[in-house]
This record gives sequence, structure tokens and C-alpha cells, in this order.
Amino acid sequence: MTLRCIGILLCLSSHATMSTNDTAHRRLDCALLLVVVLLSTLPYIASIGFYFDSWLSLSGMMYAPDHSVTSLYRVLNTDYGENVRPVQAIYVALSFKSFGLNPLGYHLTGSALLALTTLMFYLAVSQIEQVGRWVALTVALVFSLLPHYSTTRFWFSSHQATICVGLALLGLYLLQGALSPDASGTAKWLTLLAAVVSLVLSFLSYEIAVGTIGGGLAFIGGREWMRRRESSRVLAMKSLLPVIVAGGTLLLAGGLKAHFQQRFSYQHHFYRHIGALIRHALLQCVQFNWWRYFLRMPLDIARLALVGGLSGPAAACATAIAFVVLAYYWRKMDHSAVPSLRSNLLLVAIGILLFFLGFAVFAFDLNSDFTPQDVNNRITMASALGAAFVLLGTIGALCRLVPPLVRSRVFACVVALACAGDSLIVSGCASFWTEANTRQRAILDHAVTDLKDLPGGSTILLEGSCRDVGPAPIFEGIEDSSGAFRLVLHDPQLTADVVSNLLRYGNDSVVDTRYEEPDGRYPFGSRLFVYDVARRTVTPLTSAEAARNHWHGLQPESPPGCAQVIEGHGAPIL
Repeated sequence: MTLRCIGILLCLSSHATMSTNDTAHRRLDCALLLVVVLLSTLPYIASIGFYFDSWLSLSGMMYAPDHSVTSLYRVLNTDYGENVRPVQAIYVALSFKSFGLNPLGYHLTGSALLALTTLMFYLAVSQIEQVGRWVALTVALVFSLLPHYSTTRFWFSSHQATICVGLALLGLYLLQGALSPDASGTAKWLTLLAAVVSLVLSFLSYEIAVGTIGGGLAFIGGREWMRRRESSRVLAMKSLLPVIVAGGTLLLAGGLKAHFQQRFSYQHHFYRHIGALIRHALLQCVQFNWWRYFLRMPLDIARLALVGGLSGPAAACATAIAFVVLAYYWRKMDHSAVPSLRSNLLLVAIGILLFFLGFAVFAFDLNSDFTPQDVNNRITMASALGAAFVLLGTIGALCRLVPPLVRSRVFACVVALACAGDSLIVSGCASFWTEANTRQRAILDHAVTDLKDLPGGSTILLEGSCRDVGPAPIFEGIEDSSGAFRLVLHDPQLTADVVSNLLRYGNDSVVDTRYEEPDGRYPFGSRLFVYDVARRTVTPLTSAEAARNHWHGLQPESPPGCAQVIEGHGAPIL
């Protein structure tokens, strides 16, 4: 399927002005990008599972009235609030219909989506006349391996970020094709229709690419105006019609989404903190683009090695990536292909702009930080497009310091090392998700035996297990533990939660303080149990006295030996 998509995209990009040699180069470049993405997934792809709210969605679909796509979509739409993100809901429903409870199929699909998004980034950038082939290839290559958005590789529910960015890039790519001098007649308007549909679907899958789409439309519109205004202002205005249509349609979709999205809120008071917001955005920009995973890369790799996050297969795949990239650049890249200093500075400026376009959705919230490796880094994928440009521009500028005869060789070596380093960090982060999956499976396998005699509709409080291993969740709370235990115990009415220092009991119930009532409130009775997953014991909590006896008169605490976690972020490792 991926190879067929590549062929279609290359046909769309093969205008009359493109030589056969250019098309051949693009095919080779696309093949390189595919190989690199594939190699980067090999260390972990078969060892990761389901996490967080993926379990709840799976259990809801498993116990749906029937397993038609319509029924599955209705369950997700009604029970899990996906009505504002219909593309995500359809993707989840189709994935469940195709793969059931086998996580490998979901993650193979996610890897294919990442590969296609990388190809779209390459093709969209290479379509800009002023951008050379090696800039387009390198920026896409770097983007494909960035750890900045690593969660999208491991967590099925975050595939929506990849879909969002991929569709945004596809829409901008098609819009450029519709405005090409070679496009005319029915083909032009069909391409425009496909572009608008892609951009709207991007917005209906997730919101992180809104700024990127807006910036892309402004760039394409400005370029068309500058290109045609000298010949005729009327012609220039007509050339802007496709951009206006695309922008107007997106505004309409945005208005409808804001109307139906219950979680939507307007930060009307942001102007009171404008200075703090600017400082916060600038700090995020520097940390995201230069410090995390770039200047700090050797320290990150050393840290992962110390905590046992790097394996032999991870090192082998990183070495293979470095070798493939170096061999390709060494053989194909001309000595003059390294961008000039001015061009490199321009690339850095473009990267910073793209970062802020991706950050725009979160810019008015001082609590919105682009975290380096936990589940929240899924929101950084659009900004990571900018980080790839910044990294390329910085490497290119530094390579201008070496003699011209060896400049392209040095550039190739640095790019290959950067790709290998990013691959190692991604694999190191993945090791925690694979460990979390292993611990999940052990808990669930034992639960099938230990809890088989519980009455239906029981509430289970899991005790004796850490909630996270590094940034990866084992069982965090109601969503994942309830979903997983409903599936393995075949009880759609069951509720589960995790014992931690956030759990408190009183005279009539146990309460998880993270949730608002009635969620997270568990009355004492014959259907409330504590399941110690370490000792494999089950204790009924029929009264406050039973709870005091079980916890020796103290309030519940996380098990000893668990790392200190940041709520919703796991335990930082870097």
C-alpha cells in the first residue's frame, strides 16, 4: 500500500517541466526515506502494546452492539467524545475492525503513516522552486527520526497527530500542484478539490497543524501574487482564488468544530500575561530546536545507556541507518550541494517560523510545555517540521567552515551521525514502552486466574505495581485499567483504578482525587476489592474498617521503589 501511494504521489509531482532524471532522483530519495523509517522501527515495533485511553476505546468497541464500522464509530462518538475529531474516530474504528486486539497491526499502520508523512514533507518542500533537492531530502530525513514526537510511534491513540500533519502536508502539496502553470482544466479543479478535502480532514483529525496550514496558505498565496502581478493584477487576483477557497473552507470547518467541541475554551485573559507568554515561547523555541536532542544529544544517549535503555538491536539499526545515509550522500551528493551560509541562515529562520506556527495553538497557555519524551510530546509533531529545518540550517552553517573540497563529505558524515543519534534516542525511549507492555501483560495474565471468581460489575483497585516505567504508562488510572480488565475478564461493567498516593478513603468510600465525582469515587461494599498484583492477593473492602485494616490505618501510597512521577507525564528519564 505504501509503495502504491508513493507511485501516485510521484505521478502527481511529475509535471511537464520535470525531467526524467528529476523523477528518478525523487524515487531514489523516497526509497531512502522509506528504508530509514523502516530501520528505525525494527528495535521496538513487535514489542509495544496498548496504553492509556487506547484500552478504554478497545473495550468500548469490543462490547459494541455489533462490529460494523458504523456501530464502532457510534460507540466512539457517543462514549468517548470523538465527535469533534471524526477522522480520528473513523481511523480507530477501521483499525479495530482490521486488527482486533493485536497491537502489531496498529503499530505497523502507524509506522506506514509516519513514512507517508515523511514522503509528503519531502515532496511538498521539493516542490518549492528555490529549494534544492538535497535540502528537501535532508530536512525530511532529519524529521523522520526526530525524538521530539516519539510518542506517536508508540501510542496508538496518538496516531491522530501523524494523520493530521500528513494530511496537512498533502493538502499544501496538492494546492501547489493545482496552481502550477502546467495544471489546467478539469485536472486543476480536481486537484484543488483534493487539496481542500485533505486540509479539512487534517483539521478534523487533530488541531496541531492549524498554524502550519495557515502559514502554508499565506506562503503559497504570496508566491502566486508575486509571480503573476507583473503581467496582470486581474490574473494575479484570479490565481489567488484556490487559496481563498481553501482558507474559507477551513474557517467554516473551524467555526463548526469550535461550536461542537465542548473542551474548546478561549483564553480571553492572555493579554494580562503577554510578557510571560513571550518569554515562555522563546524558551520553548530554544529548548525544542537546539538544546533537547541536538546540543544535548551525547548526554541523552549516555543517560539512556546508563539506565539500560539501549539494546544491541537498537545500536545495530542506528549503525545501519548511519551507513545507508552516509553511503547515499557520499555517492550521490555534489560538492556544491551544501547550502550557502545565507541559505543556511534562511533555513534556520524558516524553521523557527514553522516552530511558532506549530506552537501557536498552545501559545496562550503558560502551562503548555513541549515535553521531551512523555505522552504529551505528540502535540509537537507540527513544530518538529521546524526543528528539522533548524537542525539542517545549523549543520549546513557549521559545514561552511571546512574547505570546499571536503564540505559535502563532512556534511554527509554529520547528517549520518545526527540520524544515528536520533535513532538511538527513539529506541531508548521505546525500551520503556516495551517494558511497560511486558509488565502489563504479566499483570493481566495473572488477573485472569486470580480474579475469575469476582462478581460481575466489581470495582478493582490495583496495588503493588508502579503506575509508570520512565515516561511510559503501565496502568495509570481509570481509563487504561478499566479498559484492559474489562477485556481480559470479559466484564463490560467492571471498573478498575490504581492505588497511589492520590487515592484516599473516608467513612463511606475510596476516592481517587484526580477525578471529579462520580468518577473516581468507589463506595465500600461487596463489589469493591484491592488486587495486590505483586502478592497476587484479593482483599474485599466492605467498610471503612476493612480499608483501615488493609492499609494499617494509613492512607494509600504508591509502592516503594517507584520513581517519582509528574502527573500525566510519567517519570522523566532525560
